[in-house]
Amino acid sequence: MWKLFILFSVFVANVVMNDVKAQGVAFYKGKFEKAEAEAREGKLPTLLYFRLKDAEPCTLLEKGVLANDTLGALYNKRFMNIQVEADKKNTALIQKYRVTEVPLVIWLNETGKEAYRIVGDIPKEVFEHIGRVMLHESPSLEDLFGAVTASDYSLESMQTALLEALSFLPVLQGETLDSWTGEVKALLQRYVSDKDMGDMVNAKDFKILTSYLDEAKLFDPIFEFVLENYDRFSEIISEEEVAGFLVDRNMELIGRLTYSGNEAYMEAVERVGGDLARAYATVKSFVGMDTVMRYQADADYWLHGKKDQDAYVDVKNEYFKVLGDKLRWKDLYNAVIDLGKATGKKFTEKTFKVCMAWIDVIGAQQDLDAGMKLWVPMTKGDCFLAAGDRENAKACYNQAYIISMQSKNAELQAFLKQKVASLNGGN
Repeated sequence: MWKLFILFSVFVANVVMNDVKAQGVAFYKGKFEKAEAEAREGKLPTLLYFRLKDAEPCTLLEKGVLANDTLGALYNKRFMNIQVEADKKNTALIQKYRVTEVPLVIWLNETGKEAYRIVGDIPKEVFEHIGRVMLHESPSLEDLFGAVTASDYSLESMQTALLEALSFLPVLQGETLDSWTGEVKALLQRYVSDKDMGDMVNAKDFKILTSYLDEAKLFDPIFEFVLENYDRFSEIISEEEVAGFLVDRNMELIGRLTYSGNEAYMEAVERVGGDLARAYATVKSFVGMDTVMRYQADADYWLHGKKDQDAYVDVKNEYFKVLGDKLRWKDLYNAVIDLGKATGKKFTEKTFKVCMAWIDVIGAQQDLDAGMKLWVPMTKGDCFLAAGDRENAKACYNQAYIISMQSKNAELQAFLKQKVASLNGGN
């Protein structure tokens, strides 16, 4: 499946319409309906921001991005900026604009039609770029692809369109996104076909080649091209970026193969200490990344690919022995978490004993915070309960309840009290 490697985190959101700060983007003070009418009358595009009071992602966006003076200069006089609190008072607006997460930003054109939307940790560059596009100061995707056609598909115009498309695809939705994804994919294929690969060792083409990627596979031509030109690319951009691409792609491949139970994962693991050794050398490891990846891949193969939890704990214990005094309790914790997620804590007799031993080692550590001290008895209780041992499960939940009493979390205490009560037959 074709996919775009662009990382955006997630944010969602009354028409309180107060200024975010004295500087930066200023929001309309008044009712939504009046703001909307003024926007249509003044033929202004609209920046529509859905937020939620006291939601940390929204606070971060407002202080870190919307307070920016450059954005204020761009938006305050040429846009209608509307802030909407995503609460029960604005249910109609939430439904109308299909709000499911905050912070959410939607750009509407002069007629009120939605042009772009994005949710989450929205970079300042996205606000600035889309703002200029809405004001017709920067080319839209239609403009860029029109220029490609007008140039009879010149390499320069195709390169520009592919680079600029990276800023547009994250803010498109539904059928519009599907349509443009197809257009971009077709243009990429033509660009790579028309241009000599030897001429693609440059920063712009590296970004294009490593941003639009199919599912990771063995001996992918783009991957092999970057690896073959490792030194040349490292001189142009940075070795850290080149190595990061190769490592991420190879690890993605290993993960896909192990989880599907495909033994070909071993070929990808062999490359870690082989022709990819230089790239993996940029990743810190106590015992060497080839060792780490071999054991991790083997463990994932047995647990997720073959559903053999006993083989999984054997591999992990062997790895823990290799780590020796470098073994951390967090390594054991991660193994327990992986096991629990994969099996629903329904363990074989062997795996149950090993998992409980790991949890006991974690519980014996001196540097655990309050959350981890609570996690130990709760997790043991879950394991006992899954194994049908209600008495030991109850004892663990009781222990967790006693620990929870040291906190002021009444909800957690009530939850654990109910857990114990249910094992007592509801008494």
